[in-house]
Amino acid sequence: MNSQLFSDWLEKLNRQMRRQGRNILLFIDNAPSHGCDLRESNVTVKFLPANTTSVLQPLDQGIIKAFKTRYRKHMMRSLILQMEDCANVSELCKAITVLDAVNWINVAWKETQTTTIVKCFMVCGFPVTSDFDDADDDYADDDDVPLSTLVATISRDINVAEFVDFDHDIPTENPDTTEWEAQLVTASNT
Repeated sequence: MNSQLFSDWLEKLNRQMRRQGRNILLFIDNAPSHGCDLRESNVTVKFLPANTTSVLQPLDQGIIKAFKTRYRKHMMRSLILQMEDCANVSELCKAITVLDAVNWINVAWKETQTTTIVKCFMVCGFPVTSDFDDADDDYADDDDVPLSTLVATISRDINVAEFVDFDHDIPTENPDTTEWEAQLVTASNT
């Protein structure tokens, strides 16, 4: 992500909201890529205070963790099913495609319960309107995904929390790199 990509996305979102006759409020963190001119007619942007994202962002209050848990559950099921058809780990890794990952993402997101999202917003202090339908409460809570059962069938040495959070500290952008496209072109030409 860079500021140009974010700006382009924001303009597209604004056009969509204008066509629909809607005005929205968008809360974003203060990532360097969000540092562009944010004057839009139908989208009001408010920045979360610095160093508060982990407390004030609903995604960080459980939505991402629940999503990652379900994603990894689908990935592990797929790997287990393919293990018998592969002679070694290298062959198993080659059997996984980007399309497989996209499908796991799609299914994991579709399994995200409305109640999980609403509860995460409530934890961050967002008021919940009376329009919210508690019908999803009948479903299993997202935090109770039986990944531990699946992992236990593979190895007794795997810690489920470490498995789910292994990429927690990996940065999603490089704040020092503003010319990433030029660097990518240069690297591919060498």
